Amino acid sequence: MLRFIHISDTHFGASDPEAIRALGFEIETSSAAAVVLTGDITQSGRRREFQAAERFLSRLPMPKLVVPGNHDAPVYSVAERLIDPWRRFRRYIARELNPVLSIGRLYVVGLNSARRAQIGLDWSLGALSGRQRKAAGERLASVQNGALKAVAFHHPVLPGPGRAGAAVIPEAGEILEGFAQAGADLILTGHAHIGDAKLYVGGRRSIIVSSAGTASSTRIRGEAPSFNVVDWRPESIAVSVYRYKSGAFLRDARHEFSCERGFWKREATA
Repeated sequence: MLRFIHISDTHFGASDPEAIRALGFEIETSSAAAVVLTGDITQSGRRREFQAAERFLSRLPMPKLVVPGNHDAPVYSVAERLIDPWRRFRRYIARELNPVLSIGRLYVVGLNSARRAQIGLDWSLGALSGRQRKAAGERLASVQNGALKAVAFHHPVLPGPGRAGAAVIPEAGEILEGFAQAGADLILTGHAHIGDAKLYVGGRRSIIVSSAGTASSTRIRGEAPSFNVVDWRPESIAVSVYRYKSGAFLRDARHEFSCERGFWKREATA
């Protein structure tokens, strides 16, 4: 079995210190092969927030893949946001905005779905360019069968509750279908602060969507901080949601899926 941890929306600068400590303990003492962090690492893109995130991530002993979220571009410096919005992310977190993580039979393509600016007032919305989608599809298709293939980015591809849950990226159906046809088993997203796992069924293939809640933010939107644990075998995937309660993260839900001839289907939710 292969296990990795999916976290999102840590929001350093507006995070619960006790939740951060509990999160670090859970990850450091886990048997996870890797950690995937799907954006909104900071609250406002401030230098001190990135420094706090860097200290946290440096303590985690396993390989990590991290992509930016909309909160990771400077909120209070419009000039820097327009000129070089990811400078601090590249300095403190990772140089690559569209990274790849390949460990044994785990292959994850990371994409930056956040944008420096938008037409309109809501700059929190995200998108994936045609170039990003094409490059990710080619990378997925190049990986031999028998590996767990995933794509990680910040913004949702399936609608959820609240304003953030409704901020689905444009052409989400085409994106899901394209990644499924390229062989992806799993999409990893954040942004909505809701921990869940759903199944998208396309034309000839299906794909599992793991939505990680906020790992430590005080902006909980009605749901306690959480993170997801993904357990994979070639014939099955289980996504367990661990929620923060009374100083610790405890498993709250488990979503199970099985695979037959490359087609994923939901088995149970407990």
